[in-house]
Amino acid sequence: MAGLNLENLKKYRNEILKAETVSLLALWDKVDPNQQNKADINLDKKSLSDWENDIKGKKIKILEEEFELWSYFLNNWREWRRRQDKKYLLEVLYGVGESLNSGIDKGSPKDDIKVEPQYSRWLSNPFGSFKNRIIYLSEIEDSINNKICDLKNSITNILGSNNLDWEKFKSIREKFKNFFAGLLSDDRFPINDVSLWEQAYMATTMFKASLSEYILKNNNIQSLPKRMDVRWRILGIQYDKLGLAEKGYKPQQILWYRDKAREIDDEVKKLLEYEYPIGNEIYRDETGVYFLVGEGLGDDLNDDSNLARLKRDLKEIEEKILNIFKEKSFDEFYPAIFLTKASRGLMNLCYLLENAKENFLKADWSKKEIDICIEKSESGRAKGICQVCGQRLVFKSDRLDEDKNICDTCYKEKTQGRIDKWLEDTSKETIWMDELKDKNDGVALVTMKFELHDWLNGDMLNSLLVREENFKNLKSDLNTLLAEVKKYYTNFLNSSNKNLKSFNSFGSLNSIKSFVELFDKHGIQTPYEKVKKKIINLLREKNNLPPDSEDIMILDLFNRNFFHFLNVEGTI
Repeated sequence: MAGLNLENLKKYRNEILKAETVSLLALWDKVDPNQQNKADINLDKKSLSDWENDIKGKKIKILEEEFELWSYFLNNWREWRRRQDKKYLLEVLYGVGESLNSGIDKGSPKDDIKVEPQYSRWLSNPFGSFKNRIIYLSEIEDSINNKICDLKNSITNILGSNNLDWEKFKSIREKFKNFFAGLLSDDRFPINDVSLWEQAYMATTMFKASLSEYILKNNNIQSLPKRMDVRWRILGIQYDKLGLAEKGYKPQQILWYRDKAREIDDEVKKLLEYEYPIGNEIYRDETGVYFLVGEGLGDDLNDDSNLARLKRDLKEIEEKILNIFKEKSFDEFYPAIFLTKASRGLMNLCYLLENAKENFLKADWSKKEIDICIEKSESGRAKGICQVCGQRLVFKSDRLDEDKNICDTCYKEKTQGRIDKWLEDTSKETIWMDELKDKNDGVALVTMKFELHDWLNGDMLNSLLVREENFKNLKSDLNTLLAEVKKYYTNFLNSSNKNLKSFNSFGSLNSIKSFVELFDKHGIQTPYEKVKKKIINLLREKNNLPPDSEDIMILDLFNRNFFHFLNVEGTI
């Protein structure tokens, strides 16, 4: 279908959320205390297969098709590349995202450099220094098994529910986080800064975004998506939180802006993750809140901005976002809503952040009340503009103190209203200027920001390089590989009977082995070896295979692609 069917998203909202919850179990094998998170501890569920009895038989319905969550999703999900039947839709969508996310999160560190000591493993912060030991070393066995039991009960309740509650949905995600955040996703150094929660959450987020996009774009299950066709965008709800806080001249006003920004972000999060589950939050800072969504949700702008807008079919979602700002800010500020161009990575986030100040100027003010009501007040004519919001008018009033030049809304909500709230619990941070000023009656607003620009564009990553490579040998191997490709290409051109047998030794070249070892073991090396082994075996058996067999079809397909590769790469 040409457009996006928002009614499908509403209809299958519960099913999307159930699939999201179950997908968080996919990496459960990593909790095994005999693997990367080594510890002398007995778990009730230490592998994914231990969940079979709890998940098997549980089904969800998407686009009128039923999907059994164990047999056609979690069970042997790493075989997703071999799936052809559309009943494996969930497995394929998850596998595509997880395989890409694994490389983004961890790169390709050396297999022989492990986190030590082996039975006292620890997580690091992003700069490589110690953060905390894995949860198995900080909590007793019964406590951890209680967490697992609690997770099991929560998952059972969610899968049996016909109408998922937002608070319960947040709660189960928090339970996963409390457990997974204390475990390594990989025992190789220096990638012990990536917790199992961070890897699982991002893989699930990519899966959720892809599944929601598929449901929006289709009215029935047609075919399985191809790996290279699945891409994502980052949706940014951008507004200047720091600039808002700086508008206040009293602590209680600054606190109001800070609290409102948090409330708005949380409401938008609920809208986009639960009410219209198009993706998950992946980042928030003083420039806004950001979500990962499917490629098909945006239309690229016809300029050089690398930005996109939400498709017109999603106008309802955009309107609800603006209404959140209108209600929470009392019609004072609105966001700019942009998406990045589609990508198979997440570095487009950097582009949105770098251009945040420019995007602030493109906020959508379509909901703004434009009637300023100069004479529609019981207090008489307006006498000026509010010194806090800078938008609403100030009318004559009985206030004769320093608050006389702020509007009624800013006085009631940001000033007097904050005093009443502070009186409910005076143990919290002060809102009184007298408690802040120095001996000269001076105060200052100090804002601090951790500048991410050079980290996001990669410049600062040099400080984290710990791999030592012999780049002379590496360059030599690459040159050798290119030379071998050219040699085989020459043979290919001169051969009258082009077939794979004459290239039987190509896959065994040391230069290919050196090249493949530069990449992730599970993402590239293992699939490459499987394909190579399969083709070699087929070459040996070709004469004994029926001409219409599936294996002959695979061999012919590889044959065509291999010679296409030579045709392209041999001309480099």
